[in-house]
Amino acid sequence: MIAVFVALILSVFLFKKWETKFVLANHFYWFLISKLSAGIAVGLLYNYHYGDGDTFYFYKDALTVSRSSVSTMFQFLINGEWKGDEQLIFIHHYKALFYVRLISLPLWLCQCNYWALSVLLSLFSFWSIWLLSNKLVVFFKVNAKAVLVAFFYFPEVLFWSSGVMKETLSFSFQCLSLFSLLLLIEKKQRVVNMVLFTLFSYLLFRLKFYIAATFVPALIAYYMVFRLPKWKEIAFVGIYFFTLILATFSHPLLSIRGITNEIYENALTIIKISEEGKFIPFHLFDGSFWSMLLEIPNALLSALFRPFLWEGKNGLMAVISLIRFDFLIATLLAMYLCKRVTLEGVAVVCYGVLSVTLLTLSTPNYGTLSRYMVASMPFLLVLVLTIIIPFLIKAIQNIDVDR
Repeated sequence: MIAVFVALILSVFLFKKWETKFVLANHFYWFLISKLSAGIAVGLLYNYHYGDGDTFYFYKDALTVSRSSVSTMFQFLINGEWKGDEQLIFIHHYKALFYVRLISLPLWLCQCNYWALSVLLSLFSFWSIWLLSNKLVVFFKVNAKAVLVAFFYFPEVLFWSSGVMKETLSFSFQCLSLFSLLLLIEKKQRVVNMVLFTLFSYLLFRLKFYIAATFVPALIAYYMVFRLPKWKEIAFVGIYFFTLILATFSHPLLSIRGITNEIYENALTIIKISEEGKFIPFHLFDGSFWSMLLEIPNALLSALFRPFLWEGKNGLMAVISLIRFDFLIATLLAMYLCKRVTLEGVAVVCYGVLSVTLLTLSTPNYGTLSRYMVASMPFLLVLVLTIIIPFLIKAIQNIDVDR
């Protein structure tokens, strides 16, 4: 618990020291309280609603590691070899075991307390999102309200990027890798930020491979074309998809056939354990690449806008359906209002469409998908809100004038 108090005091001290450098400074304490509360809420949801779940399985494995001998624990943290007496739940799950390695030392510092660990991880996520959000407003001149809604207060993002969840760290690594890249573009401390970008990208690959495989190439492509005098958008699309296609030849598992087979097997597994009405049916997808392409429109529509209002089978799904309906209206309005194509818009759409499609096809469960969408929803939401907020402000002003 001491580690948590020290981290919180240090956070407030750093904010006070650099307060004038943060354009969103007025929201620091509100977002901090919301973030830490969301982390606690994740644990309460899994404890009282689900009765169990990944968050407690991760905790149990990390607890086993933390209570082992110092030499055993540090050997596991360094090379991933577990020599302890008690078997780990995720010993045969590569990515989950890596997450256990990441949280074992923080849990030890938190004196093996689940709730303290939840606060500590939520605090790390808070700072990752905070740094990126302030940088987005300054670097891209993005509407601050759009960033606040998308990264701070959008329910799914706020909730599922908090607590003892893989998404808490994976989304943090996304934010920090993008933050490091923007500093690189600004030519600030190039060596340091190159190392940080490489580190966070590596951690993201180890934790969430398919997200990293679509996100990191987008960052690299953006960095390569940012200073081009013209044709930036076309150059980005070409470099981005060329990189992805090139990657399919690097390893049999990364081949189009290998990826398609894994997505299909994952989808079948998810559907088997999902209740009727709580998963997305893909009737055309039979494991072949071409059948997967035919399901892309269904996957995108379902991931971004479903469940529809009438499909909410319980309280949680009803809330998700309401959020999805609002996003549908906002997206349609943004498509109508959009007058020009920008490099940032093309980058977000390319990454968003690809990542959402892959995640939906491999994980067609509404509840699980809501959690996984943290990786792309904030970026898509910022794009949509950046377009519609000026229109809404102008409309409200006109109404006031008429009165």
